[in-house]
Amino acid sequence: MTDQGTQSLAFAIADWLQSKQVASIDATKREQAAKLISEAFDVDTSSATDRATYAKGSPGLKAIFDVFLKAQKKMAPSDEAGQTNSEKKGSDVSTASVTISEEDRSKAEDLKNQGNKAMTAKDYGAALKSYTQAIEINGNSPVYYSNRAAAYSQIGQHDEAIADAKKAAELDPKFGKAYSRLGHALFASGQYEEALAAYEKGYEVDPSNKLMKSGIDASKAKLAQSSKDGAMTSAATDDLSAGADASAGAGANMGGGGMPDLGSLLNNPMLSSMASQMMQNGGLEQLMNNPMLRQMADQFGGGGGQMPDLNAMMNNPQLRHADIGLIGLAVMGQNLILNMNDKGYTVAAYNRTTSKVDSFLENEAKGTKVVGAHSIQEFVSLLKRPRKIILLVKAGPAVDAFIQQLEPYLEKGDIIIDGGNSHFPDSDRRTKELESKGLLFVGSGVSGGEEGARHGPSLMPGGSADAWPAIKEIFQKTAAQSDGEPCCDWVGDGGAGHYVKMVHNGIEYGDMQLIAEAYAILKIGLGMDEQEISDIFAEWNKGVLDSFLIEITRDILAYKDTDGKPMLPKILDSAGQKGTGKWTAINALDLGQPVTLVTEAVFARCLSSLKAERERASKILSGPKIKPFEGDKQQFIKDLEQSLYASKIVSYAQGFMLMREAAKEYNWRLNNPSIALMWRGGCIIRSVFLKDITSAFRKNPELENLLFDDFFKEAIQKADEGWRRVVAQAVLWGIPTPATSSALAFYDGVRSAVLPANLLQAQRDYFGAHTFRVLPGQESDRLPDGQDIHVNWTGRGGNVSASTYSA
Repeated sequence: MTDQGTQSLAFAIADWLQSKQVASIDATKREQAAKLISEAFDVDTSSATDRATYAKGSPGLKAIFDVFLKAQKKMAPSDEAGQTNSEKKGSDVSTASVTISEEDRSKAEDLKNQGNKAMTAKDYGAALKSYTQAIEINGNSPVYYSNRAAAYSQIGQHDEAIADAKKAAELDPKFGKAYSRLGHALFASGQYEEALAAYEKGYEVDPSNKLMKSGIDASKAKLAQSSKDGAMTSAATDDLSAGADASAGAGANMGGGGMPDLGSLLNNPMLSSMASQMMQNGGLEQLMNNPMLRQMADQFGGGGGQMPDLNAMMNNPQLRHADIGLIGLAVMGQNLILNMNDKGYTVAAYNRTTSKVDSFLENEAKGTKVVGAHSIQEFVSLLKRPRKIILLVKAGPAVDAFIQQLEPYLEKGDIIIDGGNSHFPDSDRRTKELESKGLLFVGSGVSGGEEGARHGPSLMPGGSADAWPAIKEIFQKTAAQSDGEPCCDWVGDGGAGHYVKMVHNGIEYGDMQLIAEAYAILKIGLGMDEQEISDIFAEWNKGVLDSFLIEITRDILAYKDTDGKPMLPKILDSAGQKGTGKWTAINALDLGQPVTLVTEAVFARCLSSLKAERERASKILSGPKIKPFEGDKQQFIKDLEQSLYASKIVSYAQGFMLMREAAKEYNWRLNNPSIALMWRGGCIIRSVFLKDITSAFRKNPELENLLFDDFFKEAIQKADEGWRRVVAQAVLWGIPTPATSSALAFYDGVRSAVLPANLLQAQRDYFGAHTFRVLPGQESDRLPDGQDIHVNWTGRGGNVSASTYSA
């Protein structure tokens, strides 16, 4: 049996173990067995590429075995355990000019095996690292380059995959797998002529390899721009009818009602291929038990034991009934599905581990209209056109991998929606890539956590503008509602949706740090316990600070462990982060915007992670000792409330400054009133004063700075004295307040008509001849207005400037 045949059989067994045909067997044991087989034979039943490679034309394991049993008496067993030429050639190739020790060869093989395991676990980054290390030890192995090409293909880096596959073929021109992986990478990148040439070369090397033949056929089909789905189904139906007519009266081959038996039908390659696809997608049993399908079978000529018109049946729009599909059944995905179901939509669900689909349908989604799928193909087949597919998977390569798996089954105008925490440049890239293929992409921020997903999140969609009319109703009904308005609207083109979500998360970092600093002042400075502080936060939540984060802080402070003591003091003071706050800070630096509060909040988390170092420093470095507060305690608590409020206003002002600059830089038309409205409900930073932000931007859509609005200008003025008293007292106590202090410093900086930056620029000109410009009113013949000026400060530096002044 060829390598292709072995892997096809392994694929069929693993696929069968995960199917409904063996549902009576323990699901965990089946999953473990399927995983072991997939790992041993390097196949992946969740991969669209592997399914097209190893299952195309296969009627499925049970049908194969039925035919084998019938044929067993007529066929002698044969030994099919040999290797293909491709395997023999590719397994051990080295050049005479380089000698590799057995120890190094063994190390390289171990690294290759680690890479193979990582591929099975879909950890493509680890696989790439292992294959690369193997190549560094033994750069003469075509297998290592071929395997790395496969890893690159999985994450959509097709240029790198092409280069590695070409290198593998160069090292061993008789290594068939190099050509198949070269063909795959070329095909995936749209280079169909080159893919055809690669597959044809591979077919010359290994004519028994069915993968080469299917690759040739697929490439030719792409070049001919043929419609594979409709043509195949129609042809299979025609061939079946002809076969049934030709078999009339044959007796032995006919079943009841004049239908041919399984063995005869499997001899028809077109029907076999169509049946294989139906069996692969796990939906055959469901379809045949569907009363609507039985009624349709009669309608299309399937009554009285006659064969129905399958082409008419499968294209009936009633079979495509799901309004939207979602991939990724972690808690967020499950809750968002249930939310959309509650709003009256039929949702199709899919997960890479298909047992999660079954568990979800049998438990959380039991009794709903949610439908499940066991393959990408089946999942897509359940959706109404234009298909709308939400991805709620880990940001990064996983998103690209699922897009790649979906693409072969989608049509022009279908929509892929990434609802994860993707970085906005990735969403911008995906929008362009998919639009070039006739597909639409939406990168949507989703905020609100598990609770928001279940009952109404804040949704921030952006990307292909043509997608918005198709998803607007579902999104706005699913989103949180605030004063009768949905917390969802179209944000802008490209990566705008995920950009706004990134800024949202940056503001979230700032809000959380500000609250933590207020807690520290109350706890350390005023010596209050957790319950007392909880009561203060409860009062604050009734006024201008009314918000989700203040509310949950109140609850956290009041929470008691099983021993009756507060939980909070038992938690390690080292905060984690996923990177979205850092993205905001980096982007602010890139765009030259002083988003100081978010940046300080990120650095505060970084400092918190240095726990051991801080503990050592506490014994080495000295500072002020905390003395009992002698002032008006209640007034100071009111000052602290005003300080927190003013600092939050600055945080949002900085966020909107950054988005204003981003709109200019990236050519977006961001709608500030709508953005503020989106954040009013459903999201982590939702608060009562977002209504005031919405009002400010509705009153003046071109508002230069939120601090310039009359409402917020007056709010800051009212808070000013207390804000300064709090920062000053924190400094005297030695309590770090980086976010609160930076907010005040920004406020003082932005209201200063003159800053000491003239000295900075003079220093730059002194040591680097970077030039400066003169203040209006200070012009002279020596210092002309509007020109870049360099002064020879020492008389020895010369008069040549280093570069054009830039500020």
